[in-house]
Amino acid sequence: MTRLFRLAGLPVLAAVLAATVAGCGGFGSVQPLTVDTALHSYVALGDGFAAGPYAGRTVGACLRGADNYPTQVARQLKITTFTDVTCTGADTRSLTEPGTVGTSRTKLPAQIDAVGHDTALVTVTAGIMDHDLLDEMFRVCLALPCGNAVLPNDLSAQLTAFENSFTAALRAIQNKAPQAFVVVVGYPQLMPQDKTCAKVPRMTPAELNAANIVLTRLNTNVESAAHQTGSTFVDLSGLTQEHSACSAVPWVTGMTSVAGRSVAFHPLPAEQTAVATAVAAAVRTR
Repeated sequence: MTRLFRLAGLPVLAAVLAATVAGCGGFGSVQPLTVDTALHSYVALGDGFAAGPYAGRTVGACLRGADNYPTQVARQLKITTFTDVTCTGADTRSLTEPGTVGTSRTKLPAQIDAVGHDTALVTVTAGIMDHDLLDEMFRVCLALPCGNAVLPNDLSAQLTAFENSFTAALRAIQNKAPQAFVVVVGYPQLMPQDKTCAKVPRMTPAELNAANIVLTRLNTNVESAAHQTGSTFVDLSGLTQEHSACSAVPWVTGMTSVAGRSVAFHPLPAEQTAVATAVAAAVRTR
């Protein structure tokens, strides 16, 4: 929080110093002090909700869309140096450890390797692929009485473990780029509340709500990790609540992947554009 306060105060300090210099006799030719607050370097980290498969031209084993939200953020903020290492299928461990990710058979470097001491902006979206959580949340009724807000002990423990590992990863990012503005992005609404959904057949409204409980808890853990590290959190729950997979205007896919077109339960291009606008707005308030 202290670092954010200092950044917010720079323009005020610049104005005071400039006024002081301009008002001193004999220094009329001195140019007012200016502070460069532009972001010159940006690194995007995370899973398929940041990689945005099929949001624009998509190539490579990471299924990274050419118009995913990080690319749009870089464009909106006019950032000159942009590195995107997001990868569909990545989990929290992918942030700090090398390994195979998604459909890649090649061992990929840790995503944090792309972050440098002078990196000015980092965005992170991760967690939903930990322990196959994205799939597990749709099987949760096997262990959880539907409609009950209490998660099974093993699933609750996994989410707690995720929060701890994600918090540690965020601290590692901050250590590598101590001046970076770090933005942690939550997950969108996937399923409707209290309704059936043809894109997830054979699941009752209660079962879908159970999946929503898991997603809500995950987003709570993501937000907690952001707060613990002084990072900025972008909450997508309100932004996307009217755009679940079975809404009139869906921003996420259903349970079926289509080769060359979509990945199950992943964002559609409209969601990536909305997220980019929200992230860019958060960055502008730094």
